[in-house]
Amino acid sequence: MNQETNKLISAHAAQNGLFLGGAWIVADCLFLATLSQQNSFWSAMWIVGVALSLALTPVLVRHFCTHITLLNMGSAWKLAWRTWANASLVSALAHFIYFKFLDGGFIVQTYINILNQPLIVDQMTTMVSEQEINTLKEEMTNMAMSFPVIELTLNLLIMTLIAGLILTPLLAWIGLKKVV
Repeated sequence: MNQETNKLISAHAAQNGLFLGGAWIVADCLFLATLSQQNSFWSAMWIVGVALSLALTPVLVRHFCTHITLLNMGSAWKLAWRTWANASLVSALAHFIYFKFLDGGFIVQTYINILNQPLIVDQMTTMVSEQEINTLKEEMTNMAMSFPVIELTLNLLIMTLIAGLILTPLLAWIGLKKVV
């Protein structure tokens, strides 16, 4: 790989990272709609959003290979990984803004409400006592309210990067599969 190709990969990975990060933000918004509305339409839209955001990386690799220059597997993985890393940073910024300024405990309260539903309570009481369930809810609330936003954001960022290390070789290969 020459220096010119490396520069092209870096430039396109930054731009593609914005597109992919935007797709993840849309999928996150659909997840929040799923939590707040709790109907099957938003759940289906969230699943479609996640699937489309996963399909976007091979499409971007394929676009680069067909319109810019052909890549070998190593270079395609580099493009996919850098795209994923840039998207992770965009998504982390959105997570930080959401949790710092917009959430106000919504997600934690939603999960606690789910744990209070009769069907869930019945299923949990077959495994543990009600005392332990109440302790779990209390600990969950205390932990979530005392967890610094920056730590939560960094944890989500690290999980996204680890997922990228696992998924991008396959996504790059899929992107190359149609071109070569």
